[in-house]
Amino acid sequence: MSPRANPDAAGVVASVAAVAIPTSEPIDLARLIEQLQEEGASLQHGENALLIRPAHWGQLDSIGPHWKALLLHLQTNGQGEDNDAGRSA
Repeated sequence: MSPRANPDAAGVVASVAAVAIPTSEPIDLARLIEQLQEEGASLQHGENALLIRPAHWGQLDSIGPHWKALLLHLQTNGQGEDNDAGRSA
């Protein structure tokens, strides 16, 4: 990527990298899901995908470090919308 082509690209790449960094912080996933849904976020899961439609960009900060755990939690507990079965939370 050329810095001249898109001066904000470095910031976007840094944001994506920050979201992808794993965390070891314990978290109550059920509470996180409940809080996100109360704030208007939509969480969906498929076979190997977590689809998130945040109500605001700030929600990505709380989702980012835990996305793998959220996907597994939604798949194993039948929460969120499953694209294949059409279940809703």
